[in-house]
Amino acid sequence: MNLLLLIVIIPLYVFCRKHEEEIIKVNFGYIKGKKFIIANKKVSAFYGVPYSGLVIGQRKFSPPTYLIRKYWSEEIYDATFPRNGCFQDLSRFFFPGFDWIYPNSMAEDCLHLNIWKPPLPNGGVLVFIFSHDLLRGNAYISIHNGAYLAAKTGLIVVNINFRVGFHGFSYLGENGSYIKGNLGLLDQQYALKWIYENIGNFGGDKNKITLFGHGMGGVFASAHLYSEESSKYFNNIYLSSGSIRNMWAFQSKELIEQTTRKIALLLNCTGDVNTIYECLKTVSPLELEVKTVEALRGGNLPFKYGINIIETDSLFFNGSLIEKIKHNKMKKRFSIVIGKSINEGSFHLSQFIDSSEFGCKNVYHENNDEFTSDTCKMNQRKFSLFLQAINKHLKLEEYQLEIIKKTYVKKKTKDYRSIAAQIVSDFFFNYDLEKFALDITEEGIAKKVFFYEFARISTADRQLWPEWMLPLYGSELQYIFGLPFRLPSIYSKRLLKIEQNVSYKMMTMVNNFVLKGNPGRKFTEFTSTQQKIYIVGDNHFCRNKPRKKTNTFPPSLKCIYNFLPKNITI
Repeated sequence: MNLLLLIVIIPLYVFCRKHEEEIIKVNFGYIKGKKFIIANKKVSAFYGVPYSGLVIGQRKFSPPTYLIRKYWSEEIYDATFPRNGCFQDLSRFFFPGFDWIYPNSMAEDCLHLNIWKPPLPNGGVLVFIFSHDLLRGNAYISIHNGAYLAAKTGLIVVNINFRVGFHGFSYLGENGSYIKGNLGLLDQQYALKWIYENIGNFGGDKNKITLFGHGMGGVFASAHLYSEESSKYFNNIYLSSGSIRNMWAFQSKELIEQTTRKIALLLNCTGDVNTIYECLKTVSPLELEVKTVEALRGGNLPFKYGINIIETDSLFFNGSLIEKIKHNKMKKRFSIVIGKSINEGSFHLSQFIDSSEFGCKNVYHENNDEFTSDTCKMNQRKFSLFLQAINKHLKLEEYQLEIIKKTYVKKKTKDYRSIAAQIVSDFFFNYDLEKFALDITEEGIAKKVFFYEFARISTADRQLWPEWMLPLYGSELQYIFGLPFRLPSIYSKRLLKIEQNVSYKMMTMVNNFVLKGNPGRKFTEFTSTQQKIYIVGDNHFCRNKPRKKTNTFPPSLKCIYNFLPKNITI
């Protein structure tokens, strides 16, 4: 059995012996959670706690609303079991073994959050924002269960559920007069406000709230830096493998409206904008998301350019994000950790290049659902085709592609796949992350900046993925959320103690940052004069002697960055 599937089979709320209940007062009344024995400590879990009024039926495309009174009949809200994920397309994901991202059930009533409270909270609050592109995902994914992180550190861990796909990121009408756009971000903002106002009742300190996101979740988390309203409700930020400054992070409202109308046409919603809007409200939520995926198929993998964060809006950014970035109009004096995998690109490589030409698989194929050592292998000719494939996104001149080729291909080699994966890593992740770090450092915006590169190959991942793809994009999350403690059976028995040690050290690093604004005394700041990136997860890290590297990009690579687009679309 695929080991990741074990994570799905074991429910979100297990890993306990017997449990008691805990009741806490919040702004709309009382909620009841369960206590579980986790790592010999009683951790209270509160599932499906509502943070907004209902946005269903005729209000399905409306912004969230402030929740001040309960809309359910029970006197005490029962938060002892998981609720629904938001509607999304359930067609099989691009990669084998990733069906665990889908919710077990879906409903329009989905604006909830989960809270894990340790027995003796240390005041720190970590708010995790999930990501599996803008079309899928939910707060009930078992791999993101915060119980062990809470038990091992004393942090209160919160996961936010929010609208995705068409419901969260469509746009319609002049100035968004019908669908405002960025509704998923507004959902997150309302959740942050709820957390800020209520977390003290759980033992948390509203002045020690850190946002945490990976990939698109990192984009979401960092977007809140540019929202004046959101900025009130958190202190620091922890990003991994993505930020709002990545070239694929946002699009124009004109493009999103074009896609919204394309989806409406697939649903036979035609006529003037009011007629289209009224028709869309009558379509079943699931059908909306199915047609959204259908409209986005082909041509723009791995980034869904038609359903995105919009660059200009009237509610979340309240203006132009590009102008805010240009003039540094953002939250000031925050501390930030920025992380990335040493091998970001391998996971995404197969989404850029055609499967029949390269032997890559960006979708499931019958009887062919595994990556192997031969997947995505390429020779010099195929490498040139790969450059043409990514140029559909980059729109560079031929001479610029030649510069890229000469810079990355230093000598004859048979391993063009590794070069291609490195290009994907650099162009679509590394450059933008490091430029973001430099900008907020040089302009004196951030109080402290720390940067790390995750280098550990998980023994669980090694059983699922070929060596050339490792360490896998996002693999640090299993350590931060304590998976070697929760599911020790999926790791090498011989190396389990080491895996658990890495997990504990990663959790400690997060805890230190949430409480002190510094991941640990061994970490020095990333500055414009000392661009130190720490290597995390390897044996040196385990021995409390983390390695570091500096000047990641030599002049030749910085030259390439200068002609790469700062925002891409198709």
